[in-house]
Amino acid sequence: MEAEDARVDQPDVEATVEFAQYGLFNAARIWSESSPEQMRCLQKLIFPAGVLLAEGADRTSTSSMIFSNSKSYTIRRSLW
Repeated sequence: MEAEDARVDQPDVEATVEFAQYGLFNAARIWSESSPEQMRCLQKLIFPAGVLLAEGADRTSTSSMIFSNSKSYTIRRSLW
């Protein structure tokens, strides 16, 4: 087996980050263009414990991990 053939493909980190940012910044558009099954998946991603609808208040008991860290991180290109 050639060394090149045995190489494990590295994930495209930059493309993954751009895709995640697109999803976060365009969630409403993605929702409006989704099928019912896709909507359920998106809803479960954003609201893992569901949403409680009560008089005058809509709440969720658990935040998605995509919102759990308020720190900003800079990805160093030197890692790629």
